[in-house]
Amino acid sequence: MFHQILFEHGRAIYTRTIISDLQATLPFCSQTMRGVLRIYNLQTEKTLLLKSENLTEDIQKIRFALDLGNFPNKALQDEYAVQGLKAYRIESLLIAEKNENLDTLLKQGEEKLQELAVPLYLD
Repeated sequence: MFHQILFEHGRAIYTRTIISDLQATLPFCSQTMRGVLRIYNLQTEKTLLLKSENLTEDIQKIRFALDLGNFPNKALQDEYAVQGLKAYRIESLLIAEKNENLDTLLKQGEEKLQELAVPLYLD
């Protein structure tokens, strides 16, 4: 159930224990899980990382906002309107420990992506 994650850009750059297939696992958990979400464009490889106090709920909220056309990141929303859901993966990327600071976790993930020149959606 646990494995080391590797970002999908051909290099082992960042490892951290997470739950594999988290979307399938979370509905059966009685505990709210917090961490970092990733919205990943499969065509352009652009990425947006977001912190979350409730991973399951926020994945659903993001999908709903994108489908309605009111996601706060305009660049991502515009691309989503053209490309549709099939071009995107919305997933839990990192699971935070109980008292782990989500801002720190988010910043670490963004810095790692920037080191690799992974294109990011900017606010």
